[in-house]
Amino acid sequence: MNELYCRNCDKWKPLNAMKKEKRNRSGYMNMCNQCHYAKYKKNLRIRIDNSRKKADEYGVMNVLLKAEFAEVKAKKRCIYCGNEISGFNSTVDHVTPMKLGGPNARANVVQACRSCNSSKNHKPVYQFYLESETFTDELYAAFLDEFSQRNIGTPEQLDEVLRQQYEAEVGAGA
Repeated sequence: MNELYCRNCDKWKPLNAMKKEKRNRSGYMNMCNQCHYAKYKKNLRIRIDNSRKKADEYGVMNVLLKAEFAEVKAKKRCIYCGNEISGFNSTVDHVTPMKLGGPNARANVVQACRSCNSSKNHKPVYQFYLESETFTDELYAAFLDEFSQRNIGTPEQLDEVLRQQYEAEVGAGA
């Protein structure tokens, strides 16, 4: 077994040209590296286009570049629960949801697993922190540290802003 068949391009390829996949018995996907990369680039373009459409729909600043989106997607851990993520389970979350006025910008996006992103939904991040069992105090402190490095201010200042945002949202909903 020196070659595998790529279902995308309908060609037999040497093993070193095939995409590795731990979960498959053979250790490889049924797709070559070249086809996998092309599919990744296409999906990335679609996700970026969708986030731009949402930003326009909500009337928020829309300055997230493709390279910035890819940089966030390249992270391998969920910022909220700390679990390792890849493939379908990998999503980009807007810390301040666009629905609540958060920009579609590098300063407002983080890597999150599909489960945390779905659970957070359109909630302010501080509300998600209070309600989530997996977003622990340690992970929240690490989030503040990482997120403040991309934004102006200290982790303490960012925490205060996120608390105020949460209180304003809760007050508006009451």
